[in-house]
Amino acid sequence: MSAHDLNRRGKKSPASSLNKRNPPDSFDSSSDLEEILTTTCRAAVDLLKVHHSGLMLFDANYERGEVISEYPPIGTKGLSIPLRGVPAEERLIDFSQPIVIPNISEDPSFSPVNDLLSGHGIQSVLVVPLISNNVPIGSLGLDMMELRNFSDDEIRLCQVLAQQAAAIIDLFKRKAEQLAAIKSTAQALSEYENLRGMLDTITEQAAHLVGGTGGGIKLFNPERGEMTVIAGYQLPQLIGSKITLWEGLAGEVIRKDLPFKAVPDYQNYPERAPVYAEEVFGAVLMINLKWQNRTMGVLFINAEREHKFPTELPPLLILLASTAAI
Repeated sequence: MSAHDLNRRGKKSPASSLNKRNPPDSFDSSSDLEEILTTTCRAAVDLLKVHHSGLMLFDANYERGEVISEYPPIGTKGLSIPLRGVPAEERLIDFSQPIVIPNISEDPSFSPVNDLLSGHGIQSVLVVPLISNNVPIGSLGLDMMELRNFSDDEIRLCQVLAQQAAAIIDLFKRKAEQLAAIKSTAQALSEYENLRGMLDTITEQAAHLVGGTGGGIKLFNPERGEMTVIAGYQLPQLIGSKITLWEGLAGEVIRKDLPFKAVPDYQNYPERAPVYAEEVFGAVLMINLKWQNRTMGVLFINAEREHKFPTELPPLLILLASTAAI
């Protein structure tokens, strides 16, 4: 008996935890989920300078996986990939470990998957698992049309993207009434501490991504025409504060249906909300958070005065904003 067999015997197999999760065909297959996961693949391509990225979900028995999203489209979407009997895939599933294969044509542990991918011109791959409730539900793959190895930093960044994709899939699996409650009021949000923590993390990551010093998320109530701050990074004093649709940069972005807007000095912004008269803001970036073509709120990022925000939102920031909007 090999060491690999001993490890597999000593560790609980993912297949024994199937009652904890649903098969992929129970996921919401709406265009919103597809669009967000495609954005994840695009962020992976742009950030890690690879030629292609694909996202795969496993079936309930871990026999096969289906590629449900890719960027750019090269024809791998819809591919059914064998899992069992493929040593590299089994290692990813059983131990939740990344797969790095610099040359798929020379690695027998990836057969026969290497033949499927080679048919699309792929030569090197990095694959990391999507983990939900400590159970692998799929994988995010980075593909190169030439030979390439991947560094530890690149693997860690890919794992961050995979974690975000898994969180998005988890959200879409929740009951419709839970999602409606989460989106409708800040009170409902407070009942889901894990979601509140995720919103705080999204805000922090977004701020770091564009050189900000703090930020937050405002939930929009269209019936009342007001917004409430429900999450904040480095600005906890703003939690619970409200402004109307006719105040502030947030109001302008929502009224004019702008995707985002930045001002270099919010202190001198003519429509500054009176409730923030005592707060010191510098440059501010305001992003419209939309879900199913409806504004759910805004994500705002504060930075030093005259800070230059990007003129176009980076793909990863678009992904973070899409996640927050859900």
